[in-house]
Amino acid sequence: MTPPAGLPRLHPTNLANVLVLGGTAAMRMDVAETFHRGSRLKRGPFVCLDGSRHEPELHRALEAWLSGVAAGPWSDPLHAAAYGTLFLDGVDSLSSRTQSLLLTFT
Repeated sequence: MTPPAGLPRLHPTNLANVLVLGGTAAMRMDVAETFHRGSRLKRGPFVCLDGSRHEPELHRALEAWLSGVAAGPWSDPLHAAAYGTLFLDGVDSLSSRTQSLLLTFT
């Protein structure tokens, strides 16, 4: 699965949220990595999270970010992806509360 031809050309100048539907997890990650490599953030980190396995870390990080509280000693995927790309797979497996925080964050 590769991104539609026109999208990677638009992406380098437009920071955007991209929704990738269908395919396997590996295919979706390949699309996300293609966007990352073609963007102006390509020198930054590429952080991949699976919603079914990493919800607690994501939820804590979103709550801290949105409340303006400094991140605690836990893993913070939002800061880890700073100046790079955060790829979230399995968003449908996140609780409705975490999905709501994610929408507020974006």
